[in-house]
Amino acid sequence: MATSYRRSPTLSSSAESNRSGSDLWALVRSLYRLGMFGRLRIRHKSISRSTRTKEEENARAKQLDGSFFETLNAQHIQENEIEIEAPQVESDKSGGDDYGVPFDYLTIAPLSSKELEIAYKSLLKTAQFWLGAKETSIEKIRDQCHAYMKKVFDVDERQHSDWLSWTKTHVKPPKQFVRVSIIEGRNLPPKDPNGLSDPYCILGVVRLDPGMLDGKSKTKHVKDLVKDESKLATTAVIPTTLNPKWNEQFDIDIEDVKKEYIQIDIWDSDSEENIGDAIKNIKKVQGLFGLKRYFRQIAQTTVGGTEDDFMGRAHIPLKEISSDGFEGWIQIRTRRQRPKKGEIFVRIQLMADSKSTKSDEAFDEHRKIRRQFVHHEATQLRDRGGEGATCSWNGQLSNHASDLLNQHAIQTGVTDLEVAITDWIVTAEYNEKHGVRGSSLLQALTRLEGEWEKVVALQRDPLDELGKDKTDKLVASIDSYRKWARKILVKFRHVFSATRKDSPQRFLAFLQCLLLSFNLPVAKIHLWENDFVTFVESAVSESAQYWFTQRYAVAQPIVESEQNEVLSLVEFAHDCVVELYRARQLDKIVFKRLHICFFQITFKQIEKLLSPIVELRIQNATKHLTTLSFDSDEFVEVATATFKLYLTIKETFSLRAELPIE
Repeated sequence: MATSYRRSPTLSSSAESNRSGSDLWALVRSLYRLGMFGRLRIRHKSISRSTRTKEEENARAKQLDGSFFETLNAQHIQENEIEIEAPQVESDKSGGDDYGVPFDYLTIAPLSSKELEIAYKSLLKTAQFWLGAKETSIEKIRDQCHAYMKKVFDVDERQHSDWLSWTKTHVKPPKQFVRVSIIEGRNLPPKDPNGLSDPYCILGVVRLDPGMLDGKSKTKHVKDLVKDESKLATTAVIPTTLNPKWNEQFDIDIEDVKKEYIQIDIWDSDSEENIGDAIKNIKKVQGLFGLKRYFRQIAQTTVGGTEDDFMGRAHIPLKEISSDGFEGWIQIRTRRQRPKKGEIFVRIQLMADSKSTKSDEAFDEHRKIRRQFVHHEATQLRDRGGEGATCSWNGQLSNHASDLLNQHAIQTGVTDLEVAITDWIVTAEYNEKHGVRGSSLLQALTRLEGEWEKVVALQRDPLDELGKDKTDKLVASIDSYRKWARKILVKFRHVFSATRKDSPQRFLAFLQCLLLSFNLPVAKIHLWENDFVTFVESAVSESAQYWFTQRYAVAQPIVESEQNEVLSLVEFAHDCVVELYRARQLDKIVFKRLHICFFQITFKQIEKLLSPIVELRIQNATKHLTTLSFDSDEFVEVATATFKLYLTIKETFSLRAELPIE
């Protein structure tokens, strides 16, 4: 179904707008009626938009600021439209965006000596008490991280040794716990007569010998292994389903990572209170299996109660949980460890008790450390890129940086949502100063959106968990990003230039990221400007005005004369025609899908700005013609230039028919 345009809030059908359009049409008609056109000597092959050869047209198009359209729309240009080919220029080896700056200007707010010491000691503690399994030895990882830290913070060996010695002497190992999120189950075994179950989970941390899981003997229930009920966790009962969604999170203390397991038992809740309730369920019985379950349930109720049915269990050894945690589906097993029908989806992360660290302080420290890592990574690219290289940081950090940040988060209590927020804030902040790849911004914002949704799925309020200070920092970052994005939209014809093959992909990633910044719940609550379409249309209107002003400024003749003035306006009007054809194509391919009236806005803005210029030029040319002899060469040349202007303007306004009916 065709997308219908809605009227742009940035464009109005005011009297001034209507007058400018009608005045220009009146000028076109008056030009056509001038009797002098009968004697014009047309000295060019043609005065339509096909005046130039295709090669000349391409060369001319490459000079225009709007060259991005050629790349994006080449496959959509029809034979009856202007044919413009994008120059086949290899993309910049650096891969950075055009709005980046040379590496010579990379800057970062330096940490004070106290901030540096605190951050460095915090990372030393992080490396000293490493949580989670790694493929290589922890000792080797620790040495590599120390070497990386010294480079990032520019700390010499003596200072490093002093701070490391202090950390080993004064910092005690943190108390560890495991954070388990029971998300959902699928294809669980039916336990009720109706062919369904009422599943719930009981979980705890248990100490098991490896031989207990060899399948030779039955494993015990977790509630029998953990005597202290305070160390057990139980999910809610999800009635009548084989695919329950729990979305619950639990923190359980651990003592020995090498010997302990997380044990999750899945049960079917049997909540019938009396034999009468059980008998009423005869209508829900399905098949022989259901009938067997039904009579068993009747028997249990008769002898004085019901017993929950065991559905299966899962064991996860803590020593195999990596420092990045675990997330995935786990097949449930019988008491003898045989595979059984059904799976559960869990998230598991080893954590350290961080009660001594204030949440806001840990968040700010994490953000500062990330900023230092980002600056270091970009500086390394400068050294590899050589003189004149532009920013090409793709938003990815080295393995050492990622590992240290992850360990810092889980040891200081920085949540996954807060980590995603720091990632976005630092990436957006760096982008505004130096430029990063659009896909990096989109990736950071997508991660933030995903972590936000996870908190909501756990039936928690993300704003309550963040608190005012962190929420304010996030909102300020999004607001700053939007202001930057508006500047880019105004100059997008230059920023996403055809000299880069990846301009279409970068532009689309830019628009996706901008759209996502409007869809974030925190932005909808705390930012007053929440309509994406209105925001973009306003910037597009300003963009058309910016393009018009820049192009008109360079279109002025070097030698002033009435003929040159008119001819320069003819050339400029032709540029406007080319731009309108491009705008029409980009409107069809990108903006129309976003319900943004790009072509309509561009046309009206150009019409509004071009009308008074043409009106004044025609008035001056007509006045000048009255002072000349009808048979003079100058009269013919000025009149010819005026007629060329008429034909170009006529073509410009032939596109008006493609505007939507208001």
